[in-house]
Amino acid sequence: YDPLLVALSVVIAILGSYAGLRLARRLVRRTGAMRKALLSGAAITIGGGVWSMHFVGMLALGLPVTINYDILLTLISALVAILVTGLGLFIASFGVLTTRKLALAGLLMGLGISAMHYIGMSAVRGNCTIGYDGGLVVGSVLVGIGASTLALWLAFNPRGAVHTLAAAVVMGVAISGMHYTAMAAATFLPVDELLAYAVPALSPYLLAVIVAVTAFLIFGASLLVALPDAPRGREDS
Repeated sequence: YDPLLVALSVVIAILGSYAGLRLARRLVRRTGAMRKALLSGAAITIGGGVWSMHFVGMLALGLPVTINYDILLTLISALVAILVTGLGLFIASFGVLTTRKLALAGLLMGLGISAMHYIGMSAVRGNCTIGYDGGLVVGSVLVGIGASTLALWLAFNPRGAVHTLAAAVVMGVAISGMHYTAMAAATFLPVDELLAYAVPALSPYLLAVIVAVTAFLIFGASLLVALPDAPRGREDS
């Protein structure tokens, strides 16, 4: 692994979590179109941050073969991350957050994030095959569920800006832990014959551009949610 890219992937996860949690905290107080807009924004921010972290983490991996990515599966993995994040936030923010509701939302969100990772892994195209250690796969899914549950609990139990920042750090590190646990479960084995692909593949250079643009969108969202609201009443910082 390239240590700089590993560090960058963790930073992306933390920044995406921070921006998304800032938006998610305001869901409880909103209704109608504003609530839907905040829910969509939080889902795109957190889900997009998770997806960006995943692929920067993949780019950090050095292999002695050329790796490309299937475009369709890559886009599906991003869509899954955003949709399941939105579903988890919707369940957790609808009414009173009970233990049962939190567990269900965290389970769905964690399973979805894990699905995003392994769909993204299935998009890998290269002269290698990928095998998995079943125990570490289960461990990565459990880390994803635990991270999601903790993130949702922290998101809807606000105690100020410092609390939100701490929650974002915990969530970002946990999401990164899920990714690298899942990567530890994978074994890459070279194949002798050059493989021919019938589907379009995404080059690492183009993938880097996409990930960078996504990261900048997350950073922009972080700046936007940090802007003060109009003085209509007291709002959480």
